[in-house]
Amino acid sequence: MKKALFVLFVGLGLSAFAQKKSEQALFFDQLVKSGTDVTVYTESVEEHYLKDLKKMLQKHKTMTRPDYGEWHNLKTSAPKSITLSKSEIDYVMVQLEKANKNPGWSKGLIKNSRLVTSAEIDSVFMDQNKSWPYFKKHYGKSLSTFSKPVFLRNNTFCIFYKAGSGGELSGGGGFSLYAKDKGVWRLYGMLTMWIS
Repeated sequence: MKKALFVLFVGLGLSAFAQKKSEQALFFDQLVKSGTDVTVYTESVEEHYLKDLKKMLQKHKTMTRPDYGEWHNLKTSAPKSITLSKSEIDYVMVQLEKANKNPGWSKGLIKNSRLVTSAEIDSVFMDQNKSWPYFKKHYGKSLSTFSKPVFLRNNTFCIFYKAGSGGELSGGGGFSLYAKDKGVWRLYGMLTMWIS
């Protein structure tokens, strides 16, 4: 009996993990388009960006859906506004902090990609003799950074960090809120943003 219960709980845990992973894979399939180039990326969000997100979410808990771009005149299932609860904000922050401490969560989720570790990034960009010329020769044209997507409300909303840079002063990124509308992930609103 104990063995049967153990097998049942392990099976349920694996099933839940597989469902989460497939939602993440769907999300990345829709948001990360690399074309013919390999997407070179890292999966760790710098601590100060996490702090910025937390401050922003605590100050502005309600976001309103835009009525322009892809949302303009769209018959949508997404609500006009969303207000995040304190427990949802806490959940988002815990999930992002956990992902930063557990490298490798994104393996196999991003098609045509190469994951670069934080140690590799540090070895390239902390050495003045390497920097961008070395990176472009040995890795690729640009570097992307992705957070783990944190899904809320039965996978209908997601908070996600995405950034990209192709040189010393050519980059930008930030956290955004996405809404799943009829099976398609759409940008609902920018939460934080930086540009260099």
